[in-house]
Amino acid sequence: MGPRKLLVFAFWGLRKGLLAISGDWVVDFRAMTLLIFTQFSVVFSALEFGSIVLGRRLITAGHPDAMVFVLFLASTITAPNRYAVSYKNHWKQYEREFDAYSKFAKTIGIVVMTVLPILAGGTAIWLAGAMVGLPR
Repeated sequence: MGPRKLLVFAFWGLRKGLLAISGDWVVDFRAMTLLIFTQFSVVFSALEFGSIVLGRRLITAGHPDAMVFVLFLASTITAPNRYAVSYKNHWKQYEREFDAYSKFAKTIGIVVMTVLPILAGGTAIWLAGAMVGLPR
């Protein structure tokens, strides 16, 4: 499975999980938001982990450079996701293939993509707390 197909499968899994939990109200927007949040949390967790390993903060909160970095990171995560998944509903070209997967594979994919945003966000928050005492 290539990177684009994997990204589309993640979106599809989030979308199916959200449909099962709460219905069809702006489900595509909510699934894309969770996908971007998950990727953002993974990047920040990696940076925070690097900070802990190096013993100094790689991103200093409240610094103007940090705000520019966060905005740049958000746009570089959001733009490719929007294009690869949502632009002209690219994800729908894979939907038939994903629906043909075994029930077990679909269930595992949906469960993983439902739990992953929670774990990624929790990890980012936990690592941020662990970084508190590090010098700038």
